Amino acid sequence: MNLAKMMILLFSLIWFASPLLAQSSAPATAPAEEADEELTPEQTADIAEAIQPGLVIVEYNLRYDKGEEPYVAGWLPNANPSGQFLGELVEQERPLLVPGVLISATEVLTLDPMIHPRFLESTKVRFGEELLAAKPAKYAQKDQYAMILRLAAPFQTARPLAFDAQAEGPYFGVVMRMNNARWSQIIKPFSPEVITAERYKPFFLTPPACVFVSSDGAPVGVNANTHIFLDAEWKGSPGKLWSFLSAERLAEMLDTLKGRADKGVFRVTLGFRSPKKEQNRLAFQYDEAPVTEMQVVGLGVDPKTVLVLTNLHPKTTARLERVRVHVPGAKSVNASFTHTLKDYGAFVASLEKPLSGRVVLSAENILDYEDCLLPAVELRIQGEKRVAYYQHRRIGGYTLGWRSQVYPKLHGPEENLFLFDENGELIALPIAHRSKVRQDRHDESSPRLTAAMYLRDVLAKLEDNVDVSNVPLSEAEESRLAWLGLVLQPLNPELARVNKVSDLTRNGESGALISYVYPDSPAARAGLQPGDILLRLHVEGEPRPVEIEVERAGQSWFPMLWQKYDEIPEQLFDRIPRPWPPAENHFTRTLTDLGFGKKFTAEYFRGGKVHKENFTVTQSPPHYDTAEKYKSKPLGMTVRDLTYELRQYFRRPAGEPGVIISKVEPGSKASVAGLRPYEIITHVNDKPVMDVKEFKALTKSPGELRFEVKRWTRGRVAKTTLNAPAATQPASQPTTSPADPSASE
Repeated sequence: MNLAKMMILLFSLIWFASPLLAQSSAPATAPAEEADEELTPEQTADIAEAIQPGLVIVEYNLRYDKGEEPYVAGWLPNANPSGQFLGELVEQERPLLVPGVLISATEVLTLDPMIHPRFLESTKVRFGEELLAAKPAKYAQKDQYAMILRLAAPFQTARPLAFDAQAEGPYFGVVMRMNNARWSQIIKPFSPEVITAERYKPFFLTPPACVFVSSDGAPVGVNANTHIFLDAEWKGSPGKLWSFLSAERLAEMLDTLKGRADKGVFRVTLGFRSPKKEQNRLAFQYDEAPVTEMQVVGLGVDPKTVLVLTNLHPKTTARLERVRVHVPGAKSVNASFTHTLKDYGAFVASLEKPLSGRVVLSAENILDYEDCLLPAVELRIQGEKRVAYYQHRRIGGYTLGWRSQVYPKLHGPEENLFLFDENGELIALPIAHRSKVRQDRHDESSPRLTAAMYLRDVLAKLEDNVDVSNVPLSEAEESRLAWLGLVLQPLNPELARVNKVSDLTRNGESGALISYVYPDSPAARAGLQPGDILLRLHVEGEPRPVEIEVERAGQSWFPMLWQKYDEIPEQLFDRIPRPWPPAENHFTRTLTDLGFGKKFTAEYFRGGKVHKENFTVTQSPPHYDTAEKYKSKPLGMTVRDLTYELRQYFRRPAGEPGVIISKVEPGSKASVAGLRPYEIITHVNDKPVMDVKEFKALTKSPGELRFEVKRWTRGRVAKTTLNAPAATQPASQPTTSPADPSASE
């Protein structure tokens, strides 16, 4: 054996992956028999030597674009050392290497890496020391992850593979893999294994980029997928057997897609009311960042309707005031909110003026597009710019998700990707599944490439698929909350052990001790009592129970602060945190997000048994953030009604007088009189004050004002004088007649 054969034999490896294909001539019900004889080392070397002149390496020299790392959207076995993203190759100044097959003097068949041209510096093909420039010529349309590159000139030493469809078996498969920093041929006989699947024809498994040869090394066929259908022709030249789309035709298709997408996939500006200045803003709340403007993606689904792709939390939707659609090359159009989708991260808006274009949501089954070349647009909103990159992609498989929906699997990023068919209909889009019950801040899903047929069905029956509680609200309604009427104390391992609920609360990690029940609340009417352990909620229509989680109160230090309250500079009044636990907490926020009118069952523990009680989500009475308030400009002070959580904290039963000071302006009469935020005024000039209306009436007249004040549990009196408003002087009359010359100035 000569040295060349010995070297080829040295680098010929045994496959460690799944066995190769059975012969395609075998019937589906009777797998073909495996070859009787195994290849000897000499025969393996002969096959490798015979096919070697037609095997080449494609070199993609990559680059960053606008600071973005290059990536591939195709599957390239053993050719991509750093996953889908290839910044490592650029940093190491080396190309991405992909095996190829020379099928004519100037054509190379290779796996389609699906690299966007903005990331490509150059494409070259190597055979030995020869390196030739190349460019895309054709793309396989279906069943194959392949493309054909056209060389700038023929190779001097390489020879195209001459495929012989009549060559007799047994057949063997040859693949090129990188091993030990060198390219090696892996050669193995066919396997008799046949895989079948529902809805599909039977097929054989095979590694991609596999060349099939006879025992004497004659090329028989090529495959660029992971399987071959039993009834498919695979013997012969792929250039004649496969269906290809020319690079020019693909460019035309993408240009047509651009025209359609510009009119139907656009930037949408959302304007929000400024969030209320909330002291004690809690980290557990699931609101997005309190922005006043968002730039998101919208789809025109008919001339008057836009589907806005953003997963807004109800607290954010509550502040939504403006929707404006920006169509490239046209005037912007205002739109108004109509519905939030119940199960998807999007809302529907109605346009003031109809649009000239729209996106057609395909009704076709997403399963029918496996392995097909599909036009696509990767669309991002960056600042106030709509940035779109047009390319082609292929669906490599599927997974099952929510309610057994079928989700396409692709290589490469998907979160900004829109897939179309060759007729321009949208077949998949990035949208999040909306979880109604969010257990923690990470519970919300990210956008996922989702079949358009599901959204088409939802929009066709819109009234049955909306979340009536996730809507814009007035400023007065923005802070509305649901409640049960409970004050809850978080559990810990010791409390769980003492109350004998360790096994029901994951050793105290969930659940809460009821420490107080508000009179005439839903919980009180249902018979819940202090000392009960609230375990979890079972929500109508939700498969996952809501575990009870309670944040620990952080106001236990506040009574100490009352002792030095007079030492706080008036400039810091706005920074004093509220001393009472806020009405909005993890539990009440969860109930609110469920939606008023939603039915649920509360599971609680009492007397050694687990009990259940049915409830309906109801709105709470006014709380501090929604309480009636009055701002007295002469006094420089704002007061609010005492609400249920304030009376419970300050231990003031219903019927006792009082309004709470919510704000004191620096330098005002109230500040000079020594009044401070969160003190309670019970009387004005010896008259009880039951609410802000009475306070306004008692402080509108000039003269001395005497306030009886409660600071925590201590009472005192503060005095100030309210001056009479300055008298309005009548305008002076002229002392000369207009005809008097002395009045000319």
